[in-house]
Amino acid sequence: MLWSAEGDGTRPEISRHALTKLLLSRLPGECVRWGWKLVSAEADEDGKGKGYNLTFSTPPSQSQGQPQEQESEREQTKEATTATTAIQTETIRIKADLLIGADGAWSRTRPLLTPTTPQYSGEQMIIATIPDLNTRYPALEAFVGKGSLIIAGDGNAAIGQRAAGGAVRFYFVISSQDDEDLAKTIGLDYLTRPSEVKELLLERGRDNPENISATNNEDENESLGGQDKKKKGKITTHWRNFNTWGSLPKSLISTAIDEHFLHPTADKLAKPIDMKPMYMLPVGKLAWPHRAGATLVGDAAHLMTPFAGEGVNLAMRDALDLASAIGTAWDVTYNHENHDDDDDNSNDSGHQHQHQQQQRQQEEQRSESSQEPERDIFLGTLDPLLQDFEKEMINRGEAAAEETWTNLQLFFGEDAARKVASIFQQL
Repeated sequence: MLWSAEGDGTRPEISRHALTKLLLSRLPGECVRWGWKLVSAEADEDGKGKGYNLTFSTPPSQSQGQPQEQESEREQTKEATTATTAIQTETIRIKADLLIGADGAWSRTRPLLTPTTPQYSGEQMIIATIPDLNTRYPALEAFVGKGSLIIAGDGNAAIGQRAAGGAVRFYFVISSQDDEDLAKTIGLDYLTRPSEVKELLLERGRDNPENISATNNEDENESLGGQDKKKKGKITTHWRNFNTWGSLPKSLISTAIDEHFLHPTADKLAKPIDMKPMYMLPVGKLAWPHRAGATLVGDAAHLMTPFAGEGVNLAMRDALDLASAIGTAWDVTYNHENHDDDDDNSNDSGHQHQHQQQQRQQEEQRSESSQEPERDIFLGTLDPLLQDFEKEMINRGEAAAEETWTNLQLFFGEDAARKVASIFQQL
């Protein structure tokens, strides 16, 4: 152990589940339409040059859950024009005056603003959870500690984070600069027994650390990972497994593999370990030409790997700043009653409720002829605020993306453990 600290309580964390539940608790139920996926976003071509046409569909199978993983999104994006399914799906189309693309790494909104697409980072991630670590595995619990655990060495890394109920979620990361589909190449996608996965990921001789080339032809189909490859030609896959790590880190990985197969769920029954390639938007190229009435937030705007821990923080700041800009434009446009009166009566919930009802009644009474000019005023007022928001968001995102890229190279470079430890010593 090169470095450890108890922390001073100034960097609190919250689980994503708890955060999502907290945010949703403040929204009316009808604000979120569950089970729908954005298929396309296009500028309105009705000749007026206003608004965006959005197409949503139900997912092919409700059992897939949400949100879907990045790899699934990548495959769906590539195959959107050719994929077919026997399952009936429902499609709806709506028109929006203001489009906010918060649709993640493989955003359907981003192409409206920029041709930039995510690129492979050279890293692959396995996500695993060990439930009740504190009571079932005391030796591992002591090794993980009370907060986060980071292990780095020989081109790979592992990150452990405490979760609810004594569980710990682990992120095991393997470098493979030249093979975006490493899980298929080494055969991990086809292994359904924990002993097979452990052999592949933990035993010497199953990886390819020396960047040795292998050639497949019609008679010789053995891949580097020991699985048959029905692919003809030359394969060069450079990767290391975790065989050189110490006994406790390897025990963590072994236990996590066992837990994956020990606790199958309805959608994970006999399912292989899932290893996904990690993607990022090019550092220094996040900006896009401003387009009225459309913007991006979160991963859609500044996708990066997790090696600075800023992704969710940035997305929340994006949402806060954008909401402030929209609120300002709305107030200017619709000239609601003076908010000072609201502040004077902020503790009078009955007055607030009555005031909100009056506002809704006033809005319902607006004629159709007056709504369009007001919409134009709103969008015109919002546009400069939106441009300021985008500039600040991009500057903030570029700084975090640069830090993340620098950290990634430290995590997977020479003498990684000491260099990573030095980062936290300086915090």
